[in-house]
Amino acid sequence: VRTFAVVRDGFALPALYREIDALDNQIDGQVQLDLYQAVSRLIFMTSGWYLKNDAGTAPLGQRIAELQEARKALEPKLASLLPAYSRERIEERRHGLFKAGAPERLAGQLALADVGELIPDIALTARTANAD
Repeated sequence: VRTFAVVRDGFALPALYREIDALDNQIDGQVQLDLYQAVSRLIFMTSGWYLKNDAGTAPLGQRIAELQEARKALEPKLASLLPAYSRERIEERRHGLFKAGAPERLAGQLALADVGELIPDIALTARTANAD
């Protein structure tokens, strides 16, 4: 439960769910389910990472804040850190979601969610190495 709370609040998932919910009767139902699935995959993969790699000794609020800070620092440049084939895959996904009716910002955010699971690992590596 604590791990889910870190992922939910660290990735601001309630707001993301509200954006997807707002698309009811505006986009194809299967596309909307695909949007929910992208969020579910992020939850599943990131929760798994936390269960394997996080000692869970820090207070819950601190763990959430650390993930939020890591997201703030990494999300704007995350795609640029990836190899070209990954950037192309993210762009294809973003374009496909946008073309299917998702708002542009939401499409970009959910396309990036495919690699968002890397954020906690990158943050841990940076903390361990005392790097930015």
